[in-house]
This record gives sequence, structure tokens and C-alpha cells, in this order.
Amino acid sequence: MSGKIVLRPRVAYEAAAYLRFQRDENQLKERTIDFGVLRAEVGVRLSPHVDVTPWFASQTAYAFFVPQYDALGQQVSGGSTNTVSPVVGLDVRFTLFSGEPSAERRQLPTQH
Repeated sequence: MSGKIVLRPRVAYEAAAYLRFQRDENQLKERTIDFGVLRAEVGVRLSPHVDVTPWFASQTAYAFFVPQYDALGQQVSGGSTNTVSPVVGLDVRFTLFSGEPSAERRQLPTQH
């Protein structure tokens, strides 16, 4: 594979949930998804030795804060909220000894 660049785009979503199986009957129902990450990336294989993957992700986290009240008893902050954060990154991989049969690179399903 010498002399050509290979592009491999990929989109992934990860969701996490905190479950309570023995919730009291008078308690409010909880959310299904508490944390989520939507990630888009493009893997670039520059040579048999160098892989570069720039990526962008949007993280969403659900949080419940203790309510805060003013002097009149009205809620001014707290409660449930979603926070959305953009995240960018760059993964760089250097492969050593790629010419030797004992160091053959095996591609995993989650790798480009």
C-alpha cells in the first residue's frame, strides 16, 4: 500500500444509563439516558507506519442540582439540566516494525 492515502469516515454514538431497579413507588421516574456522546471521525492512513484520525464529538450529560430559592420562595437555580459540550481531538498512531511477519497489524472492528 505504498504511495496512496486511505480515508475511512466513521460515526459512533455511545449512551450510558444509571438504572435503579428497586425504586420506591412514590419516587419520580428517572431518565433513561444519563450521558451520551455522538462522535464523527475520519481516519487517514498516510503510510503503513502512520495513521491520523481527527475527530469531533458532542457530549450530552444530564444532571440534577439541588434547587436554590430566593427570599420570596421562588426557585432561582438548580433542578434538572442537560449540558452539551463540543469536544475535538486528534489520534495519531505510529506502527513500528510493520515489515516483519511477527508484527503484522490486525485490524480490529473498532479501528480504521
